[in-house]
Amino acid sequence: MRTFYLTLILFICGYTAEAADNLRVFSQPEIPSQEVLDRLNLKMMWRAFSPMEGKRDGYHDIQISENQVIAQTRSGTVIVFNSETGEVVWKSHFGKPYQVFYNIAFNDKFVFAVNENDLYALDRRNGNIVWQSSFGISISAPPTVDKHHLYLSGSKLLMSPITMLKLML
Repeated sequence: MRTFYLTLILFICGYTAEAADNLRVFSQPEIPSQEVLDRLNLKMMWRAFSPMEGKRDGYHDIQISENQVIAQTRSGTVIVFNSETGEVVWKSHFGKPYQVFYNIAFNDKFVFAVNENDLYALDRRNGNIVWQSSFGISISAPPTVDKHHLYLSGSKLLMSPITMLKLML
């Protein structure tokens, strides 16, 4: 009887995980024709293509700054586009694939990305990893950054109080 219940639980867990994967929608949208753009009073400034690692990959988040469009994929690649021309400024891949849980943060010098429980600081000009650190906490929210400080929130793995790290940049 115990084996029956264990098998039933494993079946339900497997079915639930499979159902969650099936909720993702895969599409290959076409670029709107000039007629459609004219009808909506729109003009296409540029378009760009960034290769993905298959159907599992996709954009996790896309953020816009004054002169750059910063995109992060689910597989952990950060791509920076020039916002005027659409040209790829730099592309950087780091950390373990598919361990991206939070949006990136950036200031005028760095792009900050969390991969698993590691924080990466990338040079905003060229995408090189300036530093990487694991703070010994389970990161529980996306990083927040201003001109001089980086804020990280999380909790210790073995201790319950919330920890707030404030790092000088």
